[in-house]
Amino acid sequence: MNKKEYEIDLFQRILSVMKTHELTEIAESVILTGSFGRDEATYTGDEENVELKSDIEIAIVYKSGKKRALAFIESITKCFDEELNCMPLSKKRIQRGDNFNYTLFSQKKKSLFMYDLMNGSKTLWGHEYLTHGKIILSQVDLYEAKRLIANRIGELIFVQQNHPEDADRWKAKLVTAIGTAYLLLNGGYHPSYRKQMEELKRYCAQGKRVISNEFIQYYYQAFSFLRENGAVFNIEGHLLRNFVEKAVEMFQQNHIDRPKINCLSRKLKYGIRYLRCGGRGNLFQIEENIINTLLCVFTEDSGDIQRVAALWHEVLY
Repeated sequence: MNKKEYEIDLFQRILSVMKTHELTEIAESVILTGSFGRDEATYTGDEENVELKSDIEIAIVYKSGKKRALAFIESITKCFDEELNCMPLSKKRIQRGDNFNYTLFSQKKKSLFMYDLMNGSKTLWGHEYLTHGKIILSQVDLYEAKRLIANRIGELIFVQQNHPEDADRWKAKLVTAIGTAYLLLNGGYHPSYRKQMEELKRYCAQGKRVISNEFIQYYYQAFSFLRENGAVFNIEGHLLRNFVEKAVEMFQQNHIDRPKINCLSRKLKYGIRYLRCGGRGNLFQIEENIINTLLCVFTEDSGDIQRVAALWHEVLY
């Protein structure tokens, strides 16, 4: 079947399975996020016989009881060959645009996830909570740009160790993440990857230097590989490290040094995990210290990268 037919069938199957698992008793709304929320899902094959390559990211706005919502999610994901990644959102969180399900106060600064949710998703079923512009770009904590790149580095190191055949894909994701970080810091970010690419092209047409003279060509290649089934992405390690180093300089110039959205419960969670790993030192800046160290050892091609990436995975992932 073609892409349109496949997606109609897919969404019907998802809702059908959810309804057999008491959807109306558990949820207020089902929201497509990620690539399906942006209408940017990746497929291979010809136009009349597509094969999905993207995962299906779904937010479940639950009525009450997170445990019941988690059990519901566990039950439905087992019913599909496709990869469903579902997450529970409290009704209060989405109504107020909060960064966390449980928080006493609504924070002024917002996570990139919440911005994308409110501006780059669509409701599949139930109450319409998405209000375009409810969270605006200026509200997003710019530390999210730094966190994004560190996460991609941590994921890349994990993949290189455990699934080396997928390393090229994660190198491409790191390159596109650097482009995303640049746009966040320069006010040109958009949830759509295609619109991000168009914005970077516009910056280049205006004569602006995006990361470095070489970066933009590698960004186009990475985008083509990830989003358009283009040629396999190849990049030398020293170039990738150089692009990350330029991004780190960008963070330093913009004084991106600590997150503004971490709640006390998140800090406590990181602290407990850090102590379990045998960590010592300042327990209130654990994330900042791990991320800074991860960026440093990656750009220096340090032999310590495996240890730091493992710590990142155990504490922050």
